[in-house]
Amino acid sequence: MKISEIEKAALHLPLKERATLSYKLLESIDSENIDNADEIWKDEVDKRYKQITSGEAKTKKAELVIKNQNMIKRSTYSPFISPSKLIR
Repeated sequence: MKISEIEKAALHLPLKERATLSYKLLESIDSENIDNADEIWKDEVDKRYKQITSGEAKTKKAELVIKNQNMIKRSTYSPFISPSKLIR
């Protein structure tokens, strides 16, 4: 089965089942023993630092990020809020 087929099938699952599947997939990644995890994180930090200092990455003010997180926390519908409702 191709990844695109799996993705299409997964996206048609009910919300609760998608959330369960997401949790299980993330858990399977977290449970793997990665010998070079420190090196991988160092490379990621270096990459992000270069993106920020070069202007390639778009940054947001901390106040806006915190305000968005507070909106998500107060949401009674779902932790997944439509991007159009978030502050940009």
